[in-house]
Amino acid sequence: MSRKLGAIQSELKKHKLALLLISERPSGWDSIIGNHIKELNKNSFYLFDVFHTLKHEYQFGRNNDKNLKTIATLIKMSIAKHEKGIESPGAKVINKVSDDVLPKRMPAE
Repeated sequence: MSRKLGAIQSELKKHKLALLLISERPSGWDSIIGNHIKELNKNSFYLFDVFHTLKHEYQFGRNNDKNLKTIATLIKMSIAKHEKGIESPGAKVINKVSDDVLPKRMPAE
Protein backbone atom coordinates (compact mmCIF):
# COMPACT_ATOMS: atom_id res chain seq x y z
CA MET A 1 0.00 0.00 0.00
CA SER A 2 1.26 3.44 -0.85
CA ARG A 3 2.37 5.54 2.09
CA LYS A 4 0.69 8.60 0.58
CA LEU A 5 -2.70 9.30 -0.84
CA GLY A 6 -1.11 11.96 -3.05
CA ALA A 7 -0.83 9.62 -6.04
CA ILE A 8 -4.63 9.59 -6.34
CA GLN A 9 -5.89 12.42 -8.55
CA SER A 10 -9.49 12.68 -7.36
CA GLU A 11 -9.91 14.54 -4.06
CA LEU A 12 -13.10 12.62 -3.35
CA LYS A 13 -11.40 9.25 -3.91
CA LYS A 14 -8.55 10.31 -1.62
CA HIS A 15 -11.04 11.29 1.03
CA LYS A 16 -13.06 8.07 0.80
CA LEU A 17 -9.84 6.03 1.04
CA ALA A 18 -8.71 8.06 4.06
CA LEU A 19 -12.00 7.34 5.83
CA LEU A 20 -11.66 3.65 5.00
CA LEU A 21 -8.11 3.58 6.38
CA ILE A 22 -9.31 5.19 9.61
CA SER A 23 -12.06 2.64 10.09
CA GLU A 24 -10.02 -0.45 9.11
CA ARG A 25 -6.61 0.67 10.47
CA PRO A 26 -4.22 -1.55 8.46
CA SER A 27 -0.50 -1.50 9.23
CA GLY A 28 0.91 1.98 8.65
CA TRP A 29 -2.48 3.66 8.50
CA ASP A 30 -1.51 6.33 11.01
CA SER A 31 1.40 7.73 9.00
CA ILE A 32 -0.73 7.79 5.85
CA ILE A 33 -3.51 9.69 7.64
CA GLY A 34 -0.99 12.01 9.31
CA ASN A 35 0.47 12.89 5.90
CA HIS A 36 -3.03 13.32 4.51
CA ILE A 37 -3.95 15.76 7.30
CA LYS A 38 -0.80 17.76 6.55
CA GLU A 39 -1.78 18.01 2.87
CA LEU A 40 -5.32 19.27 3.53
CA ASN A 41 -6.34 22.91 3.69
CA LYS A 42 -6.90 24.12 7.25
CA ASN A 43 -10.50 25.07 6.47
CA SER A 44 -11.48 22.19 4.21
CA PHE A 45 -14.50 19.97 4.56
CA TYR A 46 -12.19 16.98 4.14
CA LEU A 47 -10.17 17.95 7.22
CA PHE A 48 -13.39 18.36 9.20
CA ASP A 49 -14.67 14.97 8.06
CA VAL A 50 -11.38 13.20 8.86
CA PHE A 51 -11.45 14.87 12.29
CA HIS A 52 -15.06 13.82 12.86
CA THR A 53 -14.34 10.22 11.79
CA LEU A 54 -11.32 10.03 14.10
CA LYS A 55 -13.43 11.34 16.99
CA HIS A 56 -16.08 8.71 16.27
CA GLU A 57 -13.49 5.92 16.22
CA TYR A 58 -11.98 7.22 19.46
CA GLN A 59 -15.33 7.41 21.21
CA PHE A 60 -17.08 4.29 19.93
CA GLY A 61 -14.48 2.07 18.24
CA ARG A 62 -13.01 -1.08 19.69
CA ASN A 63 -9.43 -0.01 20.25
CA ASN A 64 -6.50 -1.02 22.38
CA ASP A 65 -4.52 1.59 24.31
CA LYS A 66 -1.96 1.99 21.51
CA ASN A 67 -4.65 2.70 18.91
CA LEU A 68 -6.39 5.14 21.25
CA LYS A 69 -3.16 7.07 21.71
CA THR A 70 -2.56 7.13 17.94
CA ILE A 71 -6.12 8.29 17.22
CA ALA A 72 -5.85 10.94 19.95
CA THR A 73 -2.66 12.28 18.37
CA LEU A 74 -4.33 12.49 14.95
CA ILE A 75 -7.36 14.25 16.46
CA LYS A 76 -5.06 16.80 18.06
CA MET A 77 -3.11 17.17 14.80
CA SER A 78 -6.36 17.96 13.00
CA ILE A 79 -7.26 20.59 15.58
CA ALA A 80 -3.79 22.13 15.50
CA LYS A 81 -3.93 22.26 11.71
CA HIS A 82 -7.31 24.00 11.70
CA GLU A 83 -6.92 26.36 14.65
CA LYS A 84 -3.26 27.33 14.30
CA GLY A 85 -3.07 27.15 10.51
CA ILE A 86 0.24 25.32 10.77
CA GLU A 87 0.83 23.44 7.55
CA SER A 88 2.62 20.51 9.17
CA PRO A 89 1.91 20.36 12.93
CA GLY A 90 4.74 18.64 14.77
CA ALA A 91 4.82 16.86 18.12
CA LYS A 92 5.49 20.09 20.05
CA VAL A 93 2.36 21.81 18.68
CA ILE A 94 0.24 18.65 18.93
CA ASN A 95 1.20 18.14 22.59
CA LYS A 96 0.02 21.68 23.37
CA VAL A 97 -3.54 20.73 22.37
CA SER A 98 -5.45 19.86 25.52
CA ASP A 99 -6.78 16.35 26.13
CA ASP A 100 -10.10 18.06 26.84
CA VAL A 101 -10.76 18.04 23.07
CA LEU A 102 -10.91 14.24 23.07
CA PRO A 103 -14.41 12.77 23.26
CA LYS A 104 -15.45 10.74 26.27
CA ARG A 105 -15.09 7.02 25.61
CA MET A 106 -18.27 4.99 25.67
CA PRO A 107 -18.05 1.83 27.79
CA ALA A 108 -17.74 -1.40 25.83
CA GLU A 109 -20.67 -3.76 26.13
